[in-house]
Amino acid sequence: MDIGGTYGGAERFGLELSCYLDHTLFDISVCAFWRHGTKQENQWCERLQREGINVFFIEDWGSQARLWSYFQGLRRLKKYCIPPVDIAHSHFAMGALLALMLRISGHARIAMRTVHTIPLEWGAGITGWLCRQVFQRWVLPLTMDAEIGVSQTVTDRLRHHPGARLIGSKRCYTIYNAISMDICAEQQENTFDSKIIPSLGGGGFTVGSIGRLAKEKGYIYLIEALPMVLAKLPNVLLVLIGDGYLRDSLQQRAKQLHIDDKLLFVGQRDDAISLLKCMDLFVLPSLSESLPTAVLESMACGVPVVATDIPGIRELIQHRETGWLVPIADPSALADAIVALLRDPLLRKRLSVNARKWVSNFSIDTIADQYARLYWKITSSERPKNARLAE
Repeated sequence: MDIGGTYGGAERFGLELSCYLDHTLFDISVCAFWRHGTKQENQWCERLQREGINVFFIEDWGSQARLWSYFQGLRRLKKYCIPPVDIAHSHFAMGALLALMLRISGHARIAMRTVHTIPLEWGAGITGWLCRQVFQRWVLPLTMDAEIGVSQTVTDRLRHHPGARLIGSKRCYTIYNAISMDICAEQQENTFDSKIIPSLGGGGFTVGSIGRLAKEKGYIYLIEALPMVLAKLPNVLLVLIGDGYLRDSLQQRAKQLHIDDKLLFVGQRDDAISLLKCMDLFVLPSLSESLPTAVLESMACGVPVVATDIPGIRELIQHRETGWLVPIADPSALADAIVALLRDPLLRKRLSVNARKWVSNFSIDTIADQYARLYWKITSSERPKNARLAE
């Protein structure tokens, strides 16, 4: 996993899962492939170590020969996995191949992977396309002991791969993404951090989003919706939490639309939940999602959600009951939904109350127990007394 770079829901989920698994039954180690040396990386390492979880890194991010680094990393992983681990569990594409090679070499009994995204797994470009054709569609379905989709949408796509159909998709499971309810339960009252998000005073609204600034997140449509929102509600501030390769182009588009004074880029934050609680409305204009953690966090924090009507999000949001769904890539629809909800505090309250009740189904405690049961199943064990788990 990547715990120090521009990480997202997949990384947070993998780390939370490591913390919430029963440590009296599992001996857990976390392998973070790249070392970034960032503040959030250090904070995660401190937390994991407090939990009694060993953390080790394979390569520094500054390495130039990235592909060669994976081969070097495999050798280091093999040395670490002596004696062999029971389960090598991956949360990213290349990690799945490393887990598989650990099993082939006898350094792991079981190789499994949690799939957090399907359309863009392995990245963009011709290399990513080739990897999807070879590894995603054939090699991994045929060889992994288990493939877990974080939503039914992801699992259905996994089962549709030709390799999975060849063996009857018997190794595909659905275990939903989850969040720690403890984090969202703290400090329920929204409090503005004036150093980050300025207080807008009476009648002002803060609309925000959390995610990587990447094409698939659809932030360009949210930015293009903002002038239409401001035309009806001038005292609105849009806050984007996260970073990514599109940051410069999104900032440039905001300047072209003359709304850069109404749009705040705060970058990658380790206090994203605190900032989330400052929002009147959370908006996720994604073009593709598996099961977005940010939506779960918003629901748990009592922040009403507007999101695109796409698979993955539909599994979380019932339109006008637990949130508000809008058509994909439609700035006008986004603007209309934002304005409608900001003008109607009773509707926002009803959506947030319903969403808080619903999101309890996605507690990390419950999901960790489901993973534990799957571990017992794939190792054919009822209750191992001394299991070593490489997460």
